[in-house]
Amino acid sequence: MRSPLAALAATSFALMAVLPSCAAPSQHEPPSTFAMQLEKKDPLSEIRRDAISAHIRFLADDLLEGRGTGERGHRVAAAYVATQLQALGIEPAGDNGTYFQDVPMRGASVKSASMELVSGTGKVVPLVNERDFLAAADYNRGEAHVEAPLVFLGYGISEPDYHYDDLHARDVHGKVVVLLQGAPPSRPNFFPDVAQAVAGDRSVKVAALEKLGAAGVIFVTAPLLEERFPWDRAVKGSHFERVTLVEDGKPRAGSVLPRFFIPSRVLDAWLAEVGRSERIAGLAASADAGQPQTFDFGLSVRLSVQSPVRSFSSPNVVGRLTKDRGSPLASEAVLFSAHLDHLGIGDPVNGDAIYNGAGDDAAGCAMVLEIARAFAQSNERPKRSLLFAFFTGEEKGLLGSDHLAQHPPVPLDHVAAVIQSDFATYPILPLHDIEPLGADHSTLEADVRDAARAMNITLSPDSRPEEVLFIRSDHYAFVRRGVPAISPVIGLRGASPEERSAVEAFEKARFHQPADEWEPKRDYQPLADFARFQFLFGLSIANRTERPHWKPHDYFERFTHAPH
Repeated sequence: MRSPLAALAATSFALMAVLPSCAAPSQHEPPSTFAMQLEKKDPLSEIRRDAISAHIRFLADDLLEGRGTGERGHRVAAAYVATQLQALGIEPAGDNGTYFQDVPMRGASVKSASMELVSGTGKVVPLVNERDFLAAADYNRGEAHVEAPLVFLGYGISEPDYHYDDLHARDVHGKVVVLLQGAPPSRPNFFPDVAQAVAGDRSVKVAALEKLGAAGVIFVTAPLLEERFPWDRAVKGSHFERVTLVEDGKPRAGSVLPRFFIPSRVLDAWLAEVGRSERIAGLAASADAGQPQTFDFGLSVRLSVQSPVRSFSSPNVVGRLTKDRGSPLASEAVLFSAHLDHLGIGDPVNGDAIYNGAGDDAAGCAMVLEIARAFAQSNERPKRSLLFAFFTGEEKGLLGSDHLAQHPPVPLDHVAAVIQSDFATYPILPLHDIEPLGADHSTLEADVRDAARAMNITLSPDSRPEEVLFIRSDHYAFVRRGVPAISPVIGLRGASPEERSAVEAFEKARFHQPADEWEPKRDYQPLADFARFQFLFGLSIANRTERPHWKPHDYFERFTHAPH
C-alpha cells in the first residue's frame, strides 16, 4: 500500500513516456508491467540517505581542501556539482551555456596594520594589533593611511520608522567614525528582531558613511555582544583572507572605507584619556533606550593597513529544469539553493588545518542535489520552472548569491521564491520538527504547513530569534530585492535537556572547525527526510497559481519595490 506521502507527491503526476529504446505500444496494447511501475513512481524515493551521504563524503573530503572561495578545491567541487546536474538532465543556466557563473572578486589579507591615538597636545599612544584592534583589508590599492579626528556616532543608523537617527547627528566629513556594532535590542514597537538585524548590517552602515564623506570607521563591540562573540574569536576569523565583490571594476559599496575594530575596553580607555565620564556600557544603554549620545573626542587617530590585493573569480553553479514548457508560468522559477564554499585551509586545531565544511554546507548541497534528482526523475510536471543554485563566497559575506541576484538566469521579478538549505549541521536526533525561518513573513507559510502536514512533521517557532538567522544566509540577497524566501532549519521541539546539551556541544565542536567532517557511521535519514520536506514545499509553490508575496505590512514588504 502506498504511503499518504507518496500519494500526495504523485497526485498530479503525468504518465512517464516509455524509454526510447523500447518500442512504444499502440493505443490498443495494454501498457507493459515496466511502464505501469514507472507510472506509479514515487519521486520522494529518489531522495536517499545513502546518496546524501555520498555527496557529503566527496565534497567534504580533504582532497578539496575546505572548498575555499576561489581556490582549487572549490573549483573541483563546482565541477562535481555540474556533472551531477548534467547527469540528471538539468539544463545549464550559467554563463555562455555552461553551468558556471563566474563571480568577479577581489581578495586581500592583512599583512601589517597600526593604530595610534593622537591627543591635542601631540601625545601618541600606540595600540597593539590583534590585542587592541583589528584591521579590515583595503581592497583598493592594498594599503590605506588615515589621520583624522575621532567622532562617536552611536550605532550610526537612520531608521525613521522607529524614530531613531544617530547617523546624521554630527558632521562626519573627513573624520574617523566610532560606531557600536549591531543595532538597539528589540522591545515592543522599537526595532523588532528583523529590523534590528537589517539595520545593524555593517556593510550598510559603511556605505552610508562613504556617502557622507567619512575618512574611516572603527567598530566597537558592546559588552553584552562580546559575551556572544568573544574577541579571540574575531582574531581567529581575521586570519582568513577577506573578499569582496567587484562591480563595474571596483569594490562594491560598503567595502571601500578603511574599517577597524576594537574591543569595548579600548573605547573605555579612550574615554578616560580625554576625561569623559561615559563608558561603553552607558553609551550602549542610552542608544538602546532611543536616546543615543554622539560627540567629538577631541582626539585624532592614525590608521594604517597593508594588505596585498588579488583579483580573481569563483563560480556559482546554476541549473534549470522546466518540466511543463507549455505552462503560462514556465517563465517563472522556484529557486533551491545552498552554498558550495567553506573556509578552506586555516589555523590548525589539534593538528588539522582543513576546514572541511561537511555540515556547513556540503550537507545543504547534497540535499539540493537530491531534490533536483527527485524533480528530474519524477512524472510530475510543475507549472513553474525550477532553478538549482550552489553559491560561492557565502563565508566571505554572501557574495555569490548577491552576484546571482544582480545577474539572475531569469528576470528577478520572475523568481517566485527561494528555498535555502543552510545551517544544516548534521542532526544528531531524528527529524521531528522544523523551524521554517522566514515563512511567517509571506504567503509561503501556507505551502510550508501543507508540506509539514503531509509528512506529519511539527512546525516550531524560531528557537533563536535574537540571532535573526533568516537574514544571515544566501537567500537574503533575494529577500532584500523583494523575493519571498524561506530558510528552514531542523528544530529541537520535544528534545530532552540532555539531548539539547548534546546538540549544542556537537555544534560548538564542529561549526567553522576542522572537525566538521563526513562521518561514515552517521545516520543520514534525517537529512533525507528534511530534503523530502523541501521537495514537497517547493512542489507546492511551483504548482500554485497565485505567486507568493509578503504579508501586508510585514517588514520585508518594504523591499518589494526596492530598486534592484
